[in-house]
Formats: sequence, C-alpha cells, structure tokens
Amino acid sequence: MEWSTMGTECYRALTSVTDYLLRLELDQTREAQLEAALGVFYAPPRPLSDSVVLEYRGPISKYARRFFHHLLR
Repeated sequence: MEWSTMGTECYRALTSVTDYLLRLELDQTREAQLEAALGVFYAPPRPLSDSVVLEYRGPISKYARRFFHHLLR
C-alpha cells in the first residue's frame, strides 16, 4: 500500500493495528510492534510527500502521544 495513492486505507490500517495494540497490556513485544506500526508513517522506507504528511500528521501524532503515555506508566 502506498500513502500517496491509498492514504485513507493506509491510515485506517495503521489506526486499526495501533488501537488493537494499545488495548493490550504493554510488554517488550507489543512495544516493538507499536514502534513498527507508527514507523510506517514516521520512518517509511521511501519519504512521504509533503501533502500526505500534512494530511495525516495530526491524527497520527495523537496515536504516537498515546503510545508514549503508555511507555511512561
């Protein structure tokens, strides 16, 4: 899936995976899975276009913030 052509589907998949993992008890495996899921947006293999970043950075940053709050617990 490519963010520039299927942004809505990519976002939906990312949020589904992230929501599921955030509901579970956090351990090292889940932490790595959450990092990998969020890394699809924050550290993609190929850079995302500016328009994609601007469109999705706000909603995805909320998920990243939730993940960091889980880490602090």
